[in-house]
Amino acid sequence: MRLLVEANRVLQPGGVLAVWDYAPAEDSWRARAHGWLLRGLGGVGKPRAFGDIAHWVSEAKYDVIENPDLRPFLFPPVPRVSLLARKAAADSPT
Repeated sequence: MRLLVEANRVLQPGGVLAVWDYAPAEDSWRARAHGWLLRGLGGVGKPRAFGDIAHWVSEAKYDVIENPDLRPFLFPPVPRVSLLARKAAADSPT
């Protein structure tokens, strides 16, 4: 959450924050496999759904939140979640 607040502080009015993270798997077998892959690559934390990230971005006072659905295949083959958040323009109320 602190990262989102700090990004909002340094963004210019109308600036855009792009977030891209690992998403949860559809079933428990894939969740275990993805966890194994991420731990092997030094990953920490847990996959997050779009709704969780959108909630935190909203609490950090961003004006517009959208899902651009940026999910190209990358190694490791773990689902991704993406989000674009726009800081309020200087003349719009926050």
